[in-house]
Amino acid sequence: MSISNRIIVVVSTTLLLVGTFGCSGDDKIINATVSPQALVQVSLETMAGAAIVVDSMDISFSLGGENVFSFRVANADQGRTITVSESNNPDFSAAVIFLTDGNDDSADFGTLFPGGGGGMSSNAESVWFKGGITGTYDPDLAGTNVTHVLIHLDVVNIQSPGSDPNGNGIWTNYDFRIRMVIMGNP
Repeated sequence: MSISNRIIVVVSTTLLLVGTFGCSGDDKIINATVSPQALVQVSLETMAGAAIVVDSMDISFSLGGENVFSFRVANADQGRTITVSESNNPDFSAAVIFLTDGNDDSADFGTLFPGGGGGMSSNAESVWFKGGITGTYDPDLAGTNVTHVLIHLDVVNIQSPGSDPNGNGIWTNYDFRIRMVIMGNP
């Protein structure tokens, strides 16, 4: 083997060893960026009716009184996915504090008519989240880094006058089936 070929083998081997094992005395760990993954998926569902005529409704989910999301939906939104994060919700960071504090805080899913009225379903985080995707998150997502939430609007059905039980045309039936997926790093 020629001298130039030996130099190439020695340099290549050295680079391979340094790349694999690092330099001696270097105790630093290189942190790789990991893409956010699904931590929790929650099904939010409601079906009801009321003596009002509307073609849209507000839906919301809050933790400890801080909005994870709140927005208006109409039938045309069915099938849509909405991303909620710090960049588009000023309350998101405050909600994440409740979501990761290790306490079993109150979590509320609301459906509200424009102008007022509607319903609210309240439970503890542990009831809504049920341990998350891995089953290990109890009562909340303590120890994780929550980055954003995906809201999948699987069913949005708002019908006026709907079943019209009063026979006067003033009624709205609504049916929502929503998947909320909380994304982040464990």
